[in-house]
Amino acid sequence: MYGVALFGHLLGVLLLASGVVITLSGVVRAQRATNVAGLRAALAGGPVAGRLIPPGIVLILVCGLYMWSRHGDDHSIAWTAPWLITAVVVFVVMSVLGPAVEEGRSKRIAAAAQAAPEGPITGELDRLRHDRVLHHVSFFGSAQIVALLFLMSVQPALVGSLLAIAIATVLSQLLALLLYAGGRHTAGAPDAIGTPAADVAETR
Repeated sequence: MYGVALFGHLLGVLLLASGVVITLSGVVRAQRATNVAGLRAALAGGPVAGRLIPPGIVLILVCGLYMWSRHGDDHSIAWTAPWLITAVVVFVVMSVLGPAVEEGRSKRIAAAAQAAPEGPITGELDRLRHDRVLHHVSFFGSAQIVALLFLMSVQPALVGSLLAIAIATVLSQLLALLLYAGGRHTAGAPDAIGTPAADVAETR
């Protein structure tokens, strides 16, 4: 039974990671889109991510709690293992940020894009797709999945566990800052003759 639970737990991680990566890719591509059609295409994976993440969270939680109750297959994992407590806390934070921030804001952008007329991205839609909070939360979630895999594999002490989470957080936010700035520059950059890229894309 423990082996089945471990398989379910890893399958949940795979589903969650896939959904988070699809969401992150859509957020980054949306920021670089030069017209409404491109923005819609960037966000097309949102429904797929929405179907992958919930079952992934359930599998991780249910199977993980079972393995935790068994203290590992050989009873070597204590209830109070620092890496395990750290992983649970981070997982809870991610489970809150996902639906409360990432999913809601992504759906708002997708709905606005569907309602917008064809052509360049302007006004409120442009403001929505350059949502800095969404950008940082998306990168945070992706990085923390890597950190959680590290905790599960290495099972470090408290200092090592907190350090892994801190490193993942700092690196993800630095990368988010760099790509956010680059995305805004790319989306609004003029072409070779000084015409905004969005206008060029619209005329093609």
